[in-house]
Amino acid sequence: MVTAMIVTLSVVLGLLIVGVEGLRPPPKGHIDFLRATSAVYFICFVVLPLYLQIDHLQTLRGGEWSWLLKRPFDDPAFAYAIALALVGYGCIILGFYLGSGFRSGKRGGQAENPGTRMVWRSPELVLVGGLLGLAGLICLVVYTKSIGGLGPLILQAALFRSATPPVVTPFAFLKTLAPMVIAGTFLIHSVRARNRLEGQAPRYGVAFYTFLVASLLVLFHQAGRFPLAAFLLTFPLAQVIRTGRVRAAVVAGGSAVILAILLFGKQLFQAALTGTAVSDQWALVGQNVLAPVRLLMVEFAFPVATLANATVEVPAVIPFRWFFDVPLALVYLIPQRLLGVVHDPTVSMVNTGRFAILGGVVPVDLVSFGYFSAGILGVVMVLVAFGGVLAWLGRLLPATKDPVDCVLRAAWILFVALRVMYGDPQLIWPGGLHLLIMAALLMAVRILVEEDSILGRVSPAPTG
Repeated sequence: MVTAMIVTLSVVLGLLIVGVEGLRPPPKGHIDFLRATSAVYFICFVVLPLYLQIDHLQTLRGGEWSWLLKRPFDDPAFAYAIALALVGYGCIILGFYLGSGFRSGKRGGQAENPGTRMVWRSPELVLVGGLLGLAGLICLVVYTKSIGGLGPLILQAALFRSATPPVVTPFAFLKTLAPMVIAGTFLIHSVRARNRLEGQAPRYGVAFYTFLVASLLVLFHQAGRFPLAAFLLTFPLAQVIRTGRVRAAVVAGGSAVILAILLFGKQLFQAALTGTAVSDQWALVGQNVLAPVRLLMVEFAFPVATLANATVEVPAVIPFRWFFDVPLALVYLIPQRLLGVVHDPTVSMVNTGRFAILGGVVPVDLVSFGYFSAGILGVVMVLVAFGGVLAWLGRLLPATKDPVDCVLRAAWILFVALRVMYGDPQLIWPGGLHLLIMAALLMAVRILVEEDSILGRVSPAPTG
């Protein structure tokens, strides 16, 4: 009975997502903020619940993923979780169309107005991109030196994600700031792409490739597969948005790279610890045809497992957090080791404590964040607001033929879509602080340039 309910609710949610995306006008460049969010939502709360009714993952018992088995997948909590996810997606759609003013005549349902969009000049982009790239590079160099060099940075990447890193440094906060080099890479790349489009020779090659290598080092040290995959996807996605064409070769190549990262990324980050991690994973993948499917599915299983557990333990065991994690995320920008302070545990840390996990953190997804905050009311409030943000970003970052707009749009689409899985506000900083700093600097430079232009056009007051 419970299994039938889980399957029915999952199918209804899947039909709703497909129906929404099928009925609304297709977005420019094939993808927008809502479509990317819908795709991640579909995987986490439709595909995974259905898969878990077929494969109960009992072979994972006793291993690093055994925490997923805390509750049977046919437990009523999973049915309630899918019902909440169904309500949550409806709230996203409501917030999206409220944010876009229900202007269905606009392409993709968004009130985009390219005539009033920001037109970024190449000198501004080079200035901001150079500043961000250099700042991030300096943070990376200082941090790397403080932990003992490139060896620990690369070979012990997974250990530095744990609560007990192999090297304790007061400069650990620079790990959060080093991703500014990623923003620098995006901006310098967009200028080079604009040069090519205008028939000019691409410039700033040294800066771009230096920032690119530094970005890959930062992402590798973070030991996060999804951020690394999102970074690599940004460039082909920007091309798709600009041209409106999806090339089969690019899709196949990109899918292969992303699949390899998801299947072998964790083992690659841990290679220095076990020595045979990658080869052991390869042997596991090669056992049978279904083995890679199972390994891939468990990577997306934590949102529904977290939500199901939260419906039982919140507020019975864990009291409502009443959105305390929103200001707490800002507090986490204060360096703890450097200043000798200790911050309160985040909602993801609290969630992790409810599972018997062998190291690491179980992140809280967007729906669970709403439920941890204020139950069903919290889910409604968070998801409606999130839908409104999707609409606002769609207007702020429209799809145009300018490579700069396309790169910025692609980077933000991937970051925002992943918030479905990583909804803890504190988790914004590791994956999005560089984007927020980039946006602030671009606006600041634009204001300064426009004020200077206005002052330059004002005639001096007559004298005498």
